[in-house]
This record gives sequence, C-alpha cells and structure tokens, in this order.
Amino acid sequence: MNVDNLTEDVNFSSDNTSLSIPLSAPPKDDVVKDDKQKDNYVDRNQFNDEICKFYSTGIPSDTLGKMLYDVANGLSHRPNFINYSFRDEMVSDAMVNMLKALNGKKFDVSRGYNPFSYFTCIAFHTFCTRIKKEKKHRDAIEAFQEEYYPELMDENRKNKKSKSDE
Repeated sequence: MNVDNLTEDVNFSSDNTSLSIPLSAPPKDDVVKDDKQKDNYVDRNQFNDEICKFYSTGIPSDTLGKMLYDVANGLSHRPNFINYSFRDEMVSDAMVNMLKALNGKKFDVSRGYNPFSYFTCIAFHTFCTRIKKEKKHRDAIEAFQEEYYPELMDENRKNKKSKSDE
C-alpha cells in the first residue's frame, strides 16, 4: 500500500462540493534517537579513551584536540553565546583552560563520569569569564569617552570658530 497517495474527501458546504486533502505520512522510525549520548558533539567513550591515552603518554593527539575544539565551538553556537563579537576569543580561552585541566589531570577517568559534560562545564565558565572581562573593558572605554569627549568637542568647536573668524 502506497502511503504517499492516500487522500481524504472532505465536504465543505451544503452543495456537497468535496475537496481531496492528502493525509500526512506516518513518521519514519529510522531517525529515532535512542541514546542521549548522540546529542553530544563527540563520542563519550572515544573521548574517554583519548584522555586515557593522553594521561599515559603526556602528548595530546590531534583527535583529542579536535574533540576539545568541538566541545568549545559547539557550546559557542548556543543561543546565549552566538551573538558575541568575541566568540573566537571565548573558544580559544576555553581551549586553553581545558588543556590546563588535562595537563593537571583534573578529570578522573576511573570514576566513570562523562568527560563531555566536564569539559563543557569548563568551557561554559570560561565563556562567562570572557564576557565579564569584555564588559569591564567596554565600561572602561565608555567612562573614558564620557569624561574626555566633551572636552575634545569643545576644543574642536573653538578651533572651528577661530578659523571662521580669520
């Protein structure tokens, strides 16, 4: 039975005019997510294995670096971080902090915790710290502008007035 060609006849008025409306197809079962882990940017088990390799060798692999970048970059595309103009700086700061945590062996692989959530938390707090720093910097610039721009405008007006008098 072909589901795409199913229609239903619907009467709309007293003169029995009918209109054929296609019925919607049933949802496909092949797209169903059966595990919450598939929502993450990286595979939990592979991430854990890469961290174990790093702890044993002390040399970060390219795969581990890509995974850390995927965590930071994926988090930066969240609605609460996407519109900042300094998003690249947030990602790079998060990468530095995640590598510091790896070098200090802060993540305990033997406890069975999710490395994705641990490093996402590090990246989130790093993003918040960068936003606070940028806000402080912006406030300092605004305070400078409020203090000195009126004086500069007055000097500019005086210079224009003296040039027009000549």
